[in-house]
Amino acid sequence: MTTTTLETIRFKLDDDQLAGEATKEIPSKSELRKKGLRAAMPFWLGAIPCIFIPLLHYLLVPMLLAIGFLQGRSYWKGKALFKNGKVTCPRCKKALEFNEVPFESPLKVLCDSCGYQLRLYEVTP
Repeated sequence: MTTTTLETIRFKLDDDQLAGEATKEIPSKSELRKKGLRAAMPFWLGAIPCIFIPLLHYLLVPMLLAIGFLQGRSYWKGKALFKNGKVTCPRCKKALEFNEVPFESPLKVLCDSCGYQLRLYEVTP
């Protein structure tokens, strides 16, 4: 049986200005493993045809296997996912949306329009 807990989280920026909010999903370990495998699988499958590329397979295969492992590890080691997140960029004042982002503190989001990197911290009640 899979259990998932949802809670709404508010974010603040470095200067304690409120930036937006997201839904924090705390899935079970089995769900995190499945999402991690889904994230890693394209890289691992991409390594298979690279076996047949002369000389480049010495670089491509280990690189794709390692990237797949690191991509999956971000889900396996995580405790939660941020879903349906909406924040406002302090530089260009445009709304940013993100979905299915693995939990990390601080959460780093890149603005699509101006390229500014936002560091988002959870507001504790």
